[in-house]
Amino acid sequence: LAELLLAVSDRGLASSDARDAYFKAVGTIESDFELAETLIAIAKMGNVGTSSTAYLQAVRNIESDFETRRVLTALVKRATPDAPTMAGRPSAVRR
Repeated sequence: LAELLLAVSDRGLASSDARDAYFKAVGTIESDFELAETLIAIAKMGNVGTSSTAYLQAVRNIESDFETRRVLTALVKRATPDAPTMAGRPSAVRR
């Protein structure tokens, strides 16, 4: 599933609704490692954009603090999250 979702992301997601649905699907990956790897790859591609709320909702599905840190570090290093979303949602990744 993770490889398929990465292939879809690599081709781009035109609408915000498509991106939101995409990140909901990504959030269903059960393995913390696979979910983290997928989210890190998406962040490195810069495909988060205006869907940072949906991205952070997917991050919330990671139970491992280590994997959560890896994903958030990649997001901060590689992507430019929607500033209003990040400012308005400081608890977006709290469990």
